[in-house]
Amino acid sequence: MTARPDDGLLVAVIAAVAVVGATYSLSTPLLAFALEARGLATWLIGLNAAMAAVAMILLPPLTPALVRRCGTLTTLYGALALTGLTVALFAVTDNLVLWFALRLVLGIGLTGLFVVSEAWINHLAGARRRGRVLGLYAAALAVGFTIGPAMLQLTGLAGPLPYLAGALTAGLAAVPLILARPWRRTDPFVARGEARQGQIARRAPLAVAAGLLFGLVEAGVLSLLPLWAVQNDLGIGVGIELMMWLGAGNIALQWPIGWLADHFDRRRVLLLCTVAGLAGAATLPLFAGSLLLYAALFFWGGCLMGLYTVGLALLGERFHGPDLASANAVFATAYGAGALVGPPLVGLAMDLVPRHGLPLALGLACLAYAGAVAASLARGTAAGRH
Repeated sequence: MTARPDDGLLVAVIAAVAVVGATYSLSTPLLAFALEARGLATWLIGLNAAMAAVAMILLPPLTPALVRRCGTLTTLYGALALTGLTVALFAVTDNLVLWFALRLVLGIGLTGLFVVSEAWINHLAGARRRGRVLGLYAAALAVGFTIGPAMLQLTGLAGPLPYLAGALTAGLAAVPLILARPWRRTDPFVARGEARQGQIARRAPLAVAAGLLFGLVEAGVLSLLPLWAVQNDLGIGVGIELMMWLGAGNIALQWPIGWLADHFDRRRVLLLCTVAGLAGAATLPLFAGSLLLYAALFFWGGCLMGLYTVGLALLGERFHGPDLASANAVFATAYGAGALVGPPLVGLAMDLVPRHGLPLALGLACLAYAGAVAASLARGTAAGRH
């Protein structure tokens, strides 16, 4: 890929999001295990995880106006500070009601970070290499997601140490942004007159639906895959290892998926990723207790995260400037809606169908989206092409 003047800033923003991704992937299973140790039902654990998704629905529509008022960098710094402080506060209270409130606030911090940074990355990527740049971003984010569970292996699950590690990691994410000062140029999202967010889903339905499906899958997996491992007599340690293999697939496969998105119809790439996700869900019960389970999760995770990569590329193809900030807000809202439904839905499925509930719920979700993409390809309409 050809270097561009703003590539230093692009690298800095990607690095910042990747670092805070470790905070996200550390806190999600940590909080699930902490609540499970207190004897809470799986569906209630999923409901707590869904509080972060409530923020992902409420905040994104307000984000473009917030960025216009405060500026892109200031908004990112505020989101990082809020994220780190909230993770630390989990360590000082056992009150369940406060944990629900803190989970909501944590979701606000993370949502602000991801909405603003992803719009900025999409803007800086440019048209010709958008899929590959977003693939590199998704891979870097997956590195962060993989580091989080690895940090849990070092800190353990008990005491304040894992919470403090997550808070410190969020603070470190500000360092690349501070170092990127020489590359800062005009803020691309401060202009007024962006597209109405209600119109964006109609203009880019498959991209928005990709965010919805990925939010459902990712939140369900991050929150409950370790507990699925326990249900299948694999143990907590194996559950965390499975998340690391899932993250490894995310890292390895995003650039190839981004390359495909730059060279082929992106709807076809979405369909390929979704069918692979469906096949992966079908193999989980078959491979439980086998070494093949690790390979299945490697390819399953990578292909499902491709939904995120290609969905963002579709948005960048269709929208620009302030419109792109609004489009990314809609994408984040769709992701939040999926993340809101995912953990309690998957948790309920695990309660109703022990051992097989997680792959069953996620497989059905993939099947529904695959049908929608296939229908769009069959119609070949102008709306479907976006």
